[in-house]
Amino acid sequence: MTPSSNTIEDRARQRIRTWIAVTRIKQATLAEKIGKNPAWLSRYLSGEHDAELSTLERIATVFGQSLQALLDVPADVAEVRFIEMFRALPSPSRTTVVRLLEDLTGTPRGGRMPRRRDES
Repeated sequence: MTPSSNTIEDRARQRIRTWIAVTRIKQATLAEKIGKNPAWLSRYLSGEHDAELSTLERIATVFGQSLQALLDVPADVAEVRFIEMFRALPSPSRTTVVRLLEDLTGTPRGGRMPRRRDES
């Protein structure tokens, strides 16, 4: 996601491009799964036209996500990138990432995050 992504449509397009890149799904395959032709998807991703919410929801569903996941944008750029990549991962890989983060933060498996010293 870039700082110049101002509209919700721009953010959705960028997130979809990220999901496509991470999952390596072909645009033609995605288009078929959402009931659109590849030219429509290409034009949408290039910003030539917008998509209906129902179409965005179908796109999110193809990636195993919700419409909220597609449209939700945290403020921190690094967090945005991490969340986008995490959401694009298949479930087994997500589990691996969560375990890695638990190890890095010293959080017990399935436990709550410890308070940071500056949050006391």
